[in-house]
Amino acid sequence: MSNAPLVTICSVYYSQHSKKLLEENYRFTKQRNRTPFTWIAADNSPDEAQIKLEIPIETYRFMSLSKFQETLPESLRPILSFHHSGALNMLKDKVKTRYFISLDPDFYIVRPEWIEQMVTHMQKHELAMLGASWHPRWWKKKRYFPTQPAIMVDLEKIQASELDFSPAYTADNPRPKFGPKILWALNRIPGVNRLTGPILRRMSIGTSLDTSYKLMERFMDGYVVECIPGAFIPSEDSIFHQTFISRFLDGVLPDKYSYVPKKKGYFSSLHFRDFLLPDTAILGWEEFMWADDSQQLEQPFGFHLRSSRVDKRDYEKEYDLLKDILKKIVS
Repeated sequence: MSNAPLVTICSVYYSQHSKKLLEENYRFTKQRNRTPFTWIAADNSPDEAQIKLEIPIETYRFMSLSKFQETLPESLRPILSFHHSGALNMLKDKVKTRYFISLDPDFYIVRPEWIEQMVTHMQKHELAMLGASWHPRWWKKKRYFPTQPAIMVDLEKIQASELDFSPAYTADNPRPKFGPKILWALNRIPGVNRLTGPILRRMSIGTSLDTSYKLMERFMDGYVVECIPGAFIPSEDSIFHQTFISRFLDGVLPDKYSYVPKKKGYFSSLHFRDFLLPDTAILGWEEFMWADDSQQLEQPFGFHLRSSRVDKRDYEKEYDLLKDILKKIVS
């Protein structure tokens, strides 16, 4: 590849912790790639803080959460993803390279030379989008489509102006419920909800209208996209796959009512530990695996610190663990 950057990485930070994660991500990405890239960031930190990055990337001020919420109808203000997606929508319009990458500060791509490999793969297969899907443990999220924490878009196939990362929630129905109204009414009755609750949960699988939903609605049909699968073993990683009844129902029900995705290749049974890399899954972090054309077996692609298993995260401990893991991966 030439010395002119083909890709622009876009990230959003909003706190001292996310700032530190972004700075580590920038340094780690520089170590893993010889291919030149541009990186820009949006500052969503509080007005009284306005945290400045200590890495050489261009930063654009979006707005604080409190100010942004004033622009939303009151019913939508608790949905924080509007704030994050608003900053991404600002950044994507500033991209001047062919490829746009949305990368969360806490999503670390470990694969050596991943920028060149992803660009080559996209060009060879004429992909419009390539990226990590929602990890299968997030059963309410839409499946089978790349999403915002780590996604590359070819802006020659999709114009930046067409991209909209905003959630699809509306002011008059900010938290839509799926399923017959009679079931929701019965679900309020103690005792009866032991039966109706599990039914309603299954009817809520894949119904989230959160960040990237509009991308899927717009580009699922008519565009060639590819998902990078999450590392997932249903018996270990799905809280709803522990009983015989749940496993039986997952086996006989169609995909839209199954906690375990059924489309082949959407998740991988391999983990980082299978390649003698630090086991980030044991920390509750999400691992992703990918095989390009040069590999028959999926290899470690990246990990996301986001965790559904931790009620209260110790950010300082997490940051120290992260630095130690990144050091081991590089060495």
